[in-house]
Amino acid sequence: MIRKLLFTLFIVLIHTFGYGATKTYSGSGNWNVAANWSGGTIPGGSDDVIISSGQTVTVTMNDVVNAFVNNLSVLGTGILTINDGKTLTIYGNVTVDSGARFNAGTGNSDSAIIKVYGDFINQGTANFWKSTVVIAGNLVTASTILQNNGNIIVGGNVSGVIGGSGTGIVYPVNPNATVTVTGDATEKPAGTIPTDSTLLSFMNEVIYGTNCSFTITGTTNISACIGATAIFTVTTSGSSPSYQWEVNMGSGWSDLSNNTFYSGVNTANLAVNNITAGMNNYKFRARITAAGCTEKGNYGFLTVSTSPTIITQPINQLDCEKRSVNFSVVATGTGLTYSWKYKKPADPSFTTITAATSNVSNSATSTISISNIGSTQFPNGTQFQVVVSNGTCDVSSSLATLSVNEILDITSGTTVTMCYGSNHFYTVTTSYPSNVVSYKWKKSVSSGVWNDVVDGTHYSGATTATLNIINGTPAETAEYRVYITFRSSGADCNASSDSRTRALTFLPLLLTPATVITQPSCSTPTGTVSVTVQSATDTYSFDNGSTFQAGNSKSGLAAGIYKVIIKNSGGCNSPATSATVKSATNIWDGSVWSNGTLPTISENIVFNGNYLSSGDVSGCSCQINSGAVVINSGHTLSLTNELKVVGGSLTFENSASLIQTNTGSGINTGTVIYKRNSTPIINDDYTYWSSPTSGTQTLLDFSPYTQGDKFFIFDNDWSSVNTSSTFSPGIGYSIRAPEGISSSVAAVVSFHFTGIPNNGTIAVPVTSRKDASGYEEGLRLVGNPFPSALDADAFIDANITVSGTINKTITGTLYFWTHNHTLIGNDYLATDYATYTKFGGTGTGSAMSGTGNSGTPVKYIASGQGFFVEVDATGNVTFNNAMRGAANNANFYKTTTKKTASSESHRVWLNLTNNSRNFSQALMGYSSMATNEYDSGVDGVSFDGDQHSIYSLIGERMLAIQAKALPFDDTDTIPLGYVVNVAGNTVISIDHVDGMFEKGQGVYLEDLVLGVIHDIKTAPYVFSSEAGTFNDRFVLRFKSGSKSLGTYSVERLNSAVVVSNKDKHIKINSSEEVINKVQVYDLLGRLIFQKTNVNANEYHISNLVSNHQVLLAKIILQNGQTVTKKIVY
Repeated sequence: MIRKLLFTLFIVLIHTFGYGATKTYSGSGNWNVAANWSGGTIPGGSDDVIISSGQTVTVTMNDVVNAFVNNLSVLGTGILTINDGKTLTIYGNVTVDSGARFNAGTGNSDSAIIKVYGDFINQGTANFWKSTVVIAGNLVTASTILQNNGNIIVGGNVSGVIGGSGTGIVYPVNPNATVTVTGDATEKPAGTIPTDSTLLSFMNEVIYGTNCSFTITGTTNISACIGATAIFTVTTSGSSPSYQWEVNMGSGWSDLSNNTFYSGVNTANLAVNNITAGMNNYKFRARITAAGCTEKGNYGFLTVSTSPTIITQPINQLDCEKRSVNFSVVATGTGLTYSWKYKKPADPSFTTITAATSNVSNSATSTISISNIGSTQFPNGTQFQVVVSNGTCDVSSSLATLSVNEILDITSGTTVTMCYGSNHFYTVTTSYPSNVVSYKWKKSVSSGVWNDVVDGTHYSGATTATLNIINGTPAETAEYRVYITFRSSGADCNASSDSRTRALTFLPLLLTPATVITQPSCSTPTGTVSVTVQSATDTYSFDNGSTFQAGNSKSGLAAGIYKVIIKNSGGCNSPATSATVKSATNIWDGSVWSNGTLPTISENIVFNGNYLSSGDVSGCSCQINSGAVVINSGHTLSLTNELKVVGGSLTFENSASLIQTNTGSGINTGTVIYKRNSTPIINDDYTYWSSPTSGTQTLLDFSPYTQGDKFFIFDNDWSSVNTSSTFSPGIGYSIRAPEGISSSVAAVVSFHFTGIPNNGTIAVPVTSRKDASGYEEGLRLVGNPFPSALDADAFIDANITVSGTINKTITGTLYFWTHNHTLIGNDYLATDYATYTKFGGTGTGSAMSGTGNSGTPVKYIASGQGFFVEVDATGNVTFNNAMRGAANNANFYKTTTKKTASSESHRVWLNLTNNSRNFSQALMGYSSMATNEYDSGVDGVSFDGDQHSIYSLIGERMLAIQAKALPFDDTDTIPLGYVVNVAGNTVISIDHVDGMFEKGQGVYLEDLVLGVIHDIKTAPYVFSSEAGTFNDRFVLRFKSGSKSLGTYSVERLNSAVVVSNKDKHIKINSSEEVINKVQVYDLLGRLIFQKTNVNANEYHISNLVSNHQVLLAKIILQNGQTVTKKIVY
């Protein structure tokens, strides 16, 4: 900065450059001796002066006289001394060689003055003793300059070693100067102006040329790169200044003019254009004239830097998404740095990449790595550029574009649910379809496992841009993605749609809905349709798809047809199915049912016409309005509630049944006809009846041709009944056959009960009495009060002593009259009573006269049937609807004897017969219901058969039925007794067995009188007996034991005697004992052949009888042993 000067410069030296010569000092001593200079003249202001090595020159005159030169060089060991008080002016540069010396002043009190308009370059020694040295250019001293109290004013840079002492100061007046001084001299910072007026005068004279009243500031050093433009600016306080810029290219200052390299030379701003390397260190300053005064400003240096050179530009890159690419540049230069930048397609400008930029590595090097290409940070089409700098100059590369092979989209949704059998497709779009080498679609069913999709039944296009899924099923449910191979800048690359995975679900096939229809019932007048669930997320429509609900059941439905549809979570509909809710009432019009099918138990039945049942009929209730309605034999009308006969008629044929659930005794109205056939009877036979109806029908109405005194009831004794009385429910009636039927040929007679069908709970009083031994043994003739079969076991359980659920009055043994034998005098045989307990029943054999029933009673008692109960306590027996059954109402006895699965039973039925055609049966065995004592309801007392009877014994009780406790022990025995009224041959045989006896368990009859153990399962036992009662002759046992029959065991004896029959020729062979006698009996015990004194081991019988039958051969051996064998003849 140049401050305003405080004094006026008195002397202005104007130096005009001309064509000077080079003057070399060749003499010795004084500067101003012409002979000492080459050319013979003292140097002038235009001459370059050389002080040769070894020369010593002293300036003894001032420059006013002749001490001024252009350039000055002190060479070698030359010495130049400017005497005290003298002035030396150099218009160019001063150079002092190494070893040379430049002295200003001689050490006296006066000082020398040195004016240098160029640079002062010292490589030797300079001593400025108390002198004033003004240098317009640079002061460069490689060696020491001794300041020694001298003042040095420099207009340019100052560098080197400046030593010395005293008060002298070094003033670098140019604020742009570079000052690098070492040594102990005192130097001021760049831009420091001396304050001493003398020094200011010298400064203005040499450096600035004048002293004007205005100031000049602003010119600074500028660094610029080759080819760039540098702007030098100056500011002045002068009014209306004019400008002239000057340049010092190293050989002095010269004015500039506007041209290719310079512009604005007459303005405050000089532009140096198209800078070249040769302009390095040029100095530029402005010369300003204002108010008639001209002054020069400080100069500024132009430092020219060389820019880096890019040899190889970055090139475009093509690769697959998510991969990495490199952009590289090759440049020459030193200290190079690299700054990369990028611009996405939508960006307005470039963004500089830093170390903090993600997905980038090596961002400050010549090769930058870009990863995860195709991301939002570096999408397809992103441009990259690098700026290469050497610290001063930089150069920008050309643009390189990133092209990304990427999957842009896959059509058809991210997560899709489809209906079974639907078609679907996926199409992939890419950034550069022309780069695609191949497509491969894959699917994953289990996470992490991806399998190739292969074209076939359900796929096409597996290796194209579009994958088609055809007629999809749950097997095609999967996640799908595509793998694409692309061409790239290098080797082929791959991309996958892993970030665009498509999940596809094909829902299961919706089947036609399976429905369960709950029709209107007695308690609910509307119907319900329930649909079988196919999937928990399905919804259901019951109106052909108009509305859907979450629940799979719809209740409260009136009669009608409902279209049922299932819709799954994907909105797929099943085929529709029809569900028909029938009317709660099903009406028979004489031809068809109104609901189209036979009534169900939930429908109310109405008959408006004739009807003949073809099977069972069920309903909630039944009303007969008109027509003749007939329930045929073996069929059942089952009702929950009431039966009403309003008009027409209702007839139940023989063995038909009416079952009702509601127990109300008054729910039925109107009269029905219930037909019941008797067993075959003759005119003297009685039948035990019990009416299934109540009403006005009298006993005589029921059997009008029976004699009036032949109607009886029994309550511990027989008593006759007035024929005009009506039937009482549950009471048994003994009624003789109608008059007029045969007395010898049995026939079935049809009887009709008329009235309101009995229903609900019916109680009959019973009375107990004691016999001579003190046992309670009351009897009451009761009967099935219902128009259906009665469960005997349920009846027993409800009324049995000790454990009855309703009453505890009867022993549990039931007796049924069979009237199998003809009347003897005025008496009927007690053996004609069949017996039943919960353990089973015993029959009365074949009908001797063709009358009665030879079957064995079992669990169900037919409608209309009367029977005896053995009373053990006074009270009631009760019948109720729980005891009613729809089956087993066909006749009095069923031939089957199988028990229900409720108890375990193993049973043997024994028959006692003789040649008088008498028959008796006893049942014995083992049961889970029994103990080894008498058990009510399980064991049954014989009905006092005093003519012909077989029974087992528990103490004094003679039992027609006896059950013993399990587990079974084959060493157990059962005592047997029998009664015969005719002496002679008698036969004990097995009628049938079940349980373990059917599976191989032996049964033996031991004759304690004869000492015989007989295998009764193999053959009946024939023996001779007197008439009478015998309780100690026979025992039933279950193993033969070790008891010997003569000399052989039973088993050995049976195997030793063989009986065979071929063409009605009987052969008997005894391999170990001689035969004594042979007897042959029929199954009635009649002896039809006998041979005594055989006395041989073999015997033959021919043409014994003509008809086919089963015979019993009794072989008596000479040792007294007897073997009985069965023969089919």
